[in-house]
Amino acid sequence: MKILFVTPGHPHLLGGGGSRMYHQLKYLKKEKVDVDLLTFAEPSAEITDEIKDFVDNIHTVECRDNVTSRLKNLFLLKAYSKDKKIETVVNDIFGKNKYDLIHVHKFQMAEYFVNVKDIPLIIDLWACGLKGAWYEVWYEYNILRKLIKLLRIPRFYLADRKFYGHYKYFFVVSEEARDYILKRYKNKKVYIVPSGVDTESFPSGVSPNNKTLVFTGDMSFFPNVDTVLYFVEKIYPKIKNQIKDVKFYIVGRNPSKKVSALAVKDKSIIVTGFVNNIYDYLKNSSIFVAPIRSGLGIRNKILEALAFGLPVVATRNACEGIEVENNYNIVFAETPLAFANAVIELLNNSQKRIMLGKNSGKLIKERYRWKNIVKNMVSYYNEILNSDNLKR
Repeated sequence: MKILFVTPGHPHLLGGGGSRMYHQLKYLKKEKVDVDLLTFAEPSAEITDEIKDFVDNIHTVECRDNVTSRLKNLFLLKAYSKDKKIETVVNDIFGKNKYDLIHVHKFQMAEYFVNVKDIPLIIDLWACGLKGAWYEVWYEYNILRKLIKLLRIPRFYLADRKFYGHYKYFFVVSEEARDYILKRYKNKKVYIVPSGVDTESFPSGVSPNNKTLVFTGDMSFFPNVDTVLYFVEKIYPKIKNQIKDVKFYIVGRNPSKKVSALAVKDKSIIVTGFVNNIYDYLKNSSIFVAPIRSGLGIRNKILEALAFGLPVVATRNACEGIEVENNYNIVFAETPLAFANAVIELLNNSQKRIMLGKNSGKLIKERYRWKNIVKNMVSYYNEILNSDNLKR
């Protein structure tokens, strides 16, 4: 089997969709699937040596996301830009290669393959629907940015209608996402391919008996920024009133000005910026806090904390596609007071922290190992190929 794997940026290990793409490629290699990678990225981005080992050929197209293209899209009611340079590369690839299947990540890449007729194509969606876009409008603090986010929604709606209508095969991360598609678009084939953890190389930790809380992620990404601002403003003061020596680590690259300012105002808050290894911070923390209000889909940070055996207190929105059980392998809390009380209880109850950590580590090993996820994914490839061949 030979596939063309199409990504909206270089696969990487820094979380989110980049990690999903990285591990899919890694284990496709182990499954002996031949892969060519077509990737779009900013000129400064670099492909790691590991990615080069996972694939047969790499086709890179440099793309610049600029204000001009965004304004043009706004007036044309287009969600995504279309670059003639990319079209040329795509046409050249198909002129020189023959593929059994195309695996495309996200709708923004789908525009370049609408005319492909003879090869089954799968759209891999990290989140489905417009609820995430509405969350960003609702929770945005800045009025101008709120308006800009609001103006995106009609364009996203039109893109959804176009691409859901045109394509047949979809990979999604959760049952909620699958149901979203099937309720609105009939005769689609939707497969659940959750995100996972590379347990073969992932350390297993034990929650230390200290008073340290942690949150990880790209700290320029709106849902992550909103999460830490909300936590510090609404929840953290309630915890500090009861636990005087508590500390909160915000770990991740590209912290926004508002996030960096949190550490200036409160010395018990540490904003690290980019770190080489988040595990160093997970293993030295007592609880992972994730009062995530906005965004949908992939939550690698939750999977990683669970895999590490770190107790997690989270909103239910933080756990889409993760089959966790309240007070068994996670603690759910939806209001600031309930969230603060849950954290305080765990900080004072080492036995419950140990119990949660053991159960969460077991869950990840049983259901969210990338090795098994990609085995299932390859079986879906074969099912799609067999179904498609029967129709010819």
